[in-house]
Amino acid sequence: EQVAHAEALNAAARFPLGDEDLAYTLCEMLPENVGGPASARSGGAGGGTSMHDIWHVARFMEARRVCREDMELHDRCWNCGQPGHHSGNC
Repeated sequence: EQVAHAEALNAAARFPLGDEDLAYTLCEMLPENVGGPASARSGGAGGGTSMHDIWHVARFMEARRVCREDMELHDRCWNCGQPGHHSGNC
């Protein structure tokens, strides 16, 4: 949601940032579990972080969050998926 909002604000700006500049700025502002992996994802390719990298990591982290919530809702272990215990006791 934060990424989409930032892209919309950038698009509405009089002098919008380029893709790499916007991605760099967002990496500094997003939580470390999104900004760090997005930077690392493109770091070896010789180019800067792109919005594609940020969206990729953000979608992955959101899917992981939803899965974790579903496991907790159905009282299943996050590590093995078995009911009756939690990952701390796995």
